[in-house]
Amino acid sequence: MNATTGTGFQYVWYRDGSVISGATNGSYTATQAGAYTVRVISGACYTNSSAITVSITTSGTAGITPVGSTSFCTGGNVVLNASTGSSYQWKKDGNAISGATSSSYTATTSGTYTVTVSNGSCSATSSGVSVSASSGPSANITAPNGTTFCSGGSAILNATTGTGFHVWYRDGSVISGATNGSYTATQAGAYTVRVISGACYTNSSAITVSITTSGTASITPVGSTSFCTGGNVVLNASTGSSYQWKKDGNAISGATSSSYTATTSGTYTVTVSNGSCSATSSGVSVSASSGPSANITAPNGTTFCSGGSAILNATTGTGFQYVWYRDGSVISGATNGSYTATQAGAYTVRVIGWSMLLNSSAITVSITTSGTASITPVGSTSFCTGGNVVLNASTKLFLPMEEGWQHHQWCNQQLYRNHFGNVHGNSKQRFMFCDIQRCWRECIQWPKCQHHRS
Repeated sequence: MNATTGTGFQYVWYRDGSVISGATNGSYTATQAGAYTVRVISGACYTNSSAITVSITTSGTAGITPVGSTSFCTGGNVVLNASTGSSYQWKKDGNAISGATSSSYTATTSGTYTVTVSNGSCSATSSGVSVSASSGPSANITAPNGTTFCSGGSAILNATTGTGFHVWYRDGSVISGATNGSYTATQAGAYTVRVISGACYTNSSAITVSITTSGTASITPVGSTSFCTGGNVVLNASTGSSYQWKKDGNAISGATSSSYTATTSGTYTVTVSNGSCSATSSGVSVSASSGPSANITAPNGTTFCSGGSAILNATTGTGFQYVWYRDGSVISGATNGSYTATQAGAYTVRVIGWSMLLNSSAITVSITTSGTASITPVGSTSFCTGGNVVLNASTKLFLPMEEGWQHHQWCNQQLYRNHFGNVHGNSKQRFMFCDIQRCWRECIQWPKCQHHRS
């Protein structure tokens, strides 16, 4: 408020009839409502002005209400609503935004926003609201080992790294639990990843993963896989573009063709490749063994009397089969490990086992002719007590009892107890007459009997 001015004038200001302390200038700034007057003094004279009433209009307050988050990704926005007024002026970072004079403002960039709200001649400015518009994270997928793999394989997919969260998708569907920066794909499909950082996220472009069928690998033996040492079996692999044979899990140097000739025992496999894919076969067991032995033993000897026999035993073993031969001809029905020979000849046996066969050396069986036994009396066989008759035997076997014949008890006790000859020379030396045929049937194995045969 300004009073009348003039040279040498003095002033005293009043509010509601009371002197305002210190208000002695020609101008006064009123900050309170009331009736203001001024006394103008010039020399010994003064004049009081009429009163002027000052009133204060309440302007209220100014505030901003965001509709949604004030942090968003680049390209997003937030609506800011001002409190009620008659006019508005929006500002960003203290600078008036041209044309922003409505009660709401859509903020699209980062900054501190305020609004001045006017009510008549009064206005109020709000506190600042901070808005953050962040650029979203990059979202890309790389596959360091490629996106095509063989059946049973996988492809490693790596998302853009950095602070954030990941959600993986296959063919547009969320993959449960796949929230890491890397994902191992085992199925074909179109894979994407959403990278989330703060309030922002970015979806990657799709990367396609495909699976190549590798087929199967197998081995077909050409013949038996069990053979004698020195033999072999050809192993053929299923069709492929390349091969690697292994024995007992170890690669066989140079064995890279579709077939392999196995000559030693072991478990053989083959890895068959078709392009970038490969498959390994099941193992085939090969057995190369030295084979069974083929020998014949005769526990009771190979020579016997007419009507007797010789037991011939072949080498035994689990699962062995036998074929007996006499003089090179198969003996019909002789297929056991033991054979009782009743005819003279050269006997052999073929032993079959472990998918192989061996022929024994020949063993010769012979038959000794025993002839006949008879007694020829020398004189009458009827005589008086005290007389005698000499009895002469046919071809004899003389066995001095003190040289060991007593060891053949059956012959001694059963056959010859009624066949005694004359006593010659020393009366203590006694001889027996043996029935040659029956003797040889029972005691051909006794060297004494053989030694004294005559």
